[in-house]
Amino acid sequence: MKTIARITTVSALMLAMAASYANGTDRMVLNPNSDTELEILASADKGKRIFRQAGDMVYLNMLNLNGEKVEIKVFDSSNRILFKEVLNNERTVEKAFNFKNAYADRYTVVVRDSEGTYRESIAVR
Repeated sequence: MKTIARITTVSALMLAMAASYANGTDRMVLNPNSDTELEILASADKGKRIFRQAGDMVYLNMLNLNGEKVEIKVFDSSNRILFKEVLNNERTVEKAFNFKNAYADRYTVVVRDSEGTYRESIAVR
């Protein structure tokens, strides 16, 4: 009985993910408060440019003048968390992600602060 419930749950999640990709407007990622729940994030750029790409590098530079919590995650195309960091009381957030030796895939860097959620995708071939 537990196996059937697990298979049903996984199937429902896969269908939900396929539907979100088909619509093309929203992106489904893991809920930041849980490593198993999924959450749909709308495109939330809000005009704030915090990412810069140069070749296989993604640079993150963000002002956090209030010193509030900033959560950084890196996902692969299967929505697995490859990197997670939570920063508190940091006025400037600076990170560099090197994808030079990464496997061929599409990766997404997601940053969440009190003002919104921001993301950048990079395709490694």
